[in-house]
Amino acid sequence: MGGCDVFRRAGSRILGEVVVVLAGLLLTACSNPVAVGQSNKAGDYNQKLKRVLVAMNLQSSGMTDTNKNALIRPEELRKSFNTKWVPLGLSVEVVDLGAAPNKSEAMGAAIAAANPTQAMELKTTSYTTTSYVLDGYSVSANLYDPRTKKVVWRTVVEFKPFSAAGRLRNGPMGSPISHQDDANELVDALTVKLKSDGLL
Repeated sequence: MGGCDVFRRAGSRILGEVVVVLAGLLLTACSNPVAVGQSNKAGDYNQKLKRVLVAMNLQSSGMTDTNKNALIRPEELRKSFNTKWVPLGLSVEVVDLGAAPNKSEAMGAAIAAANPTQAMELKTTSYTTTSYVLDGYSVSANLYDPRTKKVVWRTVVEFKPFSAAGRLRNGPMGSPISHQDDANELVDALTVKLKSDGLL
């Protein structure tokens, strides 16, 4: 075999590997960075959402300040709900339970102050880190009837890591960046599920 043939075959093999890698990256980039799982609605609950209190409880014990930079901020979630749910005729109030020493007491106080028809708690259930930064996390969405204090609807939302969806949630050295896209897609995912279950 001549030297040129060797180089041609090696070049073809390398080119093929590059194409496979690029295809993988493109498929990753097309994957939705925010995904919602199956929902579960109480069979006897059919009241449409009207005045909704959304309580954010995203900061888990063990998270560092750098980890928390990857989480949606209250003002981002508030903007998404105002943009997407208020035009549907809903009123939405977003509160952050992150700094409250007693989350259940803070939730109860927020419900008493807002007097909502429904209250939704968004709580981080698990998260993954890459090096020292938070890369992906899962959030439970539980909808409560304030009158009975029972969960009437629930689902789980996954914020996929960079390796699965290609979305960065940190700047250089874990610095904070905007998570408005995550907030928008979270509200979109909840909207689709709630509509399919007859609550929106």
